[in-house]
Amino acid sequence: MKKIYLVVLIFSILALHSNLTAENTKKIDPFSMNIEQLMNIEVVTASKIPEKISTAPGVISVVTHEEIKNMGARTLMDVLQTVPGFNIIQDNNEHIVAMRGVYATTNQKILVLRNGHRLNEFLFENSEMDYSISMANVEKIEIIRGPGASLYGNAALMAVINIITRKPEDIDGTDVTISLGDYGQRSVDTVYGKKFSNNAELLLFATYSNTNGEDVGLDASEDYGDTPQTAGEMTVDQYPDNFDIGLSFKLGNFTLSASHRKSHYVQPKGNAGQTIDNFDLYKNLEQEFCYSSLSLQYEVKRDDLQIKFRHYLDYQKYHAWQMITTSNVNPPQGKLFALNYKGLRLGLNYEVIKYYNKGTFLAGVTVEQWELKDSFTRRNWADFSTWTKDSLIPEERAVNNAFYMQWQHDINQFTRISLGARYDYFEGIGGNISPRLALIFTLPADLTLKLMYSEAFLSPTYFYRVSNPALGYGSTSNLEPETIKSYQISLRYEPSPRSYAEITYFLNDLEGLISKDTSVNPNIYKNHENYVVQGIETELKFHIIENRLTARINATWQSPVASQTSNENMFH
Repeated sequence: MKKIYLVVLIFSILALHSNLTAENTKKIDPFSMNIEQLMNIEVVTASKIPEKISTAPGVISVVTHEEIKNMGARTLMDVLQTVPGFNIIQDNNEHIVAMRGVYATTNQKILVLRNGHRLNEFLFENSEMDYSISMANVEKIEIIRGPGASLYGNAALMAVINIITRKPEDIDGTDVTISLGDYGQRSVDTVYGKKFSNNAELLLFATYSNTNGEDVGLDASEDYGDTPQTAGEMTVDQYPDNFDIGLSFKLGNFTLSASHRKSHYVQPKGNAGQTIDNFDLYKNLEQEFCYSSLSLQYEVKRDDLQIKFRHYLDYQKYHAWQMITTSNVNPPQGKLFALNYKGLRLGLNYEVIKYYNKGTFLAGVTVEQWELKDSFTRRNWADFSTWTKDSLIPEERAVNNAFYMQWQHDINQFTRISLGARYDYFEGIGGNISPRLALIFTLPADLTLKLMYSEAFLSPTYFYRVSNPALGYGSTSNLEPETIKSYQISLRYEPSPRSYAEITYFLNDLEGLISKDTSVNPNIYKNHENYVVQGIETELKFHIIENRLTARINATWQSPVASQTSNENMFH
């Protein structure tokens, strides 16, 4: 009976939503587009230049607004589970996205953008892909499977995800969606879009969500902390009070964008996997990431020349309560500690694109300064009743610079070459060059063949590089960047704008992946030796019922190349 009530409630909400938006909102239905409109759907993330997926220099998956709505995706993680190569992993206090078998704490090996603006923060290069990123204001999500450092630099090691927001003229009013579900799930999404004239348009969006989570009973054998093991329960997927609000206002050649979002997650167990009693805890074991961003862009097009100037400011704040040992061993509530930090990132990005008869040339420069402020811990490790406050890591300020170039040229009507490279210089670490080469062949019978080579890096984060005496970490100042050399071959068959089949072979040679040195000191980070993995990804999309029912199928196989992988990585 409860399920019947839920179904009725959902349909009632959908009917209400339809009535609210039918008169005020102008929808773009991809099934109502004619063939010419569908053929003109373009991607911009692979080269920063609008182009068809089949000729873009990368392996690209695109998920549209309609597809997100139809699949019922609530978060970016939900969307990524439908994309080849991505897997979701959960540990005691984090949800982590793995790409082609490679992952790390804080999702730092995947770059996430919104309209080209970096959402990863600077201390961990973390990006929370949960309820803190609105799916209601998305026109499409472009996903580059493979390195993207030749254009985007740090953190674009395994993939680049660019969330492109809806156009105000496509909304033309207000769109409100209310959702309710089991386990205290409730959310409200509001999007307003209006084009006032040829020179002015406004997009406003606000998303709020709350999930109480599911209580799951645990046997004593499922307590992975210190002995004695105890039975209890844990609350899974508890996300209280997450939100994402923002605006984009375009006036002539200027675009002002701003957003503020919060990711709030309560972990189900202690850090060591121990069972905890949430009702008796001094503080819930939870983490809060708050992100604010402000950017001003000036863009001008003159015949065959396009120029973009963008200045931006990001503010980040992190707060988390965590537990080391179980409460039944160290009363009253075990070893609790809180991590806190605040920081700013200020930057500029200038870019010019030159169009000519058979291709394009792009050049850009980025200058960025970040500053860590107010970094500290609170802990009760001494006598479990007295709280002490210590510095977490030293406050720091650093400047990072980058210069990048890209050349794309149609050799003939069947062959395109794309060359790109970026040089990044990080204060205190040094420089890195990230090249890319792609050959794209348009073959008969609606086939496209892509041969691609690229390199990328992930600079060791400031948190890894410095001593953390409050947490017991020693100095890790000798860390080198993590690097990848990636080889990809992709064959795409696209008989119509609504159907395609694609198969991709990849070989990734990774060097210097950073994790704890468990063989010597588990509190010291180090660069591990090489890790080589290969795989095959397949993706298929077609319509079963013309204009009404579409199927999307993908499968991935991947395996380490044992003969080229160090022994230590084969056992990790």
